[in-house]
Amino acid sequence: MIQRPLVLIVSLAAAIWLLGSVYWYDCGIKKVCGEAPKTPTVVLPVPAAPVLEPKVAPRIQPVIPAPLVIYFDNGEALVRDEQFGSRLSLFIDAVEAIPNARIQVVGYTDGKGRYGANVVLAKHRADAFAKLIRAEGFAEELVDVSSLGPQEPVADNHTVEGRALNRRAVATVVIPP
Repeated sequence: MIQRPLVLIVSLAAAIWLLGSVYWYDCGIKKVCGEAPKTPTVVLPVPAAPVLEPKVAPRIQPVIPAPLVIYFDNGEALVRDEQFGSRLSLFIDAVEAIPNARIQVVGYTDGKGRYGANVVLAKHRADAFAKLIRAEGFAEELVDVSSLGPQEPVADNHTVEGRALNRRAVATVVIPP
């Protein structure tokens, strides 16, 4: 039983002595009595900022309008304005929004009559349609005109309805490479 208080007293004395020596060292030798202990400043390396590549917006493909088709009476190359409504101006506005776009106008006929006469008539139809496109303000040098006559029919030339669908001119948007 005596050993236990003795161990406590010795431990207490050692702790007091240790505190006193730390106090004597700090206050007597270092002259930093009462100051907060200085902790070393640690400089951590800052990681380099990642190199960000500039984001390039994806190239947006222009919306290419559907071909504009007009129909003609038998043996005629006269364009009837009532066929369009606002479709022609909407078509031209869409084409003008596409850089470097051109308009290809192709004239067609039905399969009746002589081939040579049909090619000439189809050319007149394409010219009449191109003239209307230019009148809407589209640049003349950006309108190409051609004739395929009775070639590439879209309907049966043996019926009245089919022949009426084949007498046409088609304006298509062309974007050069």
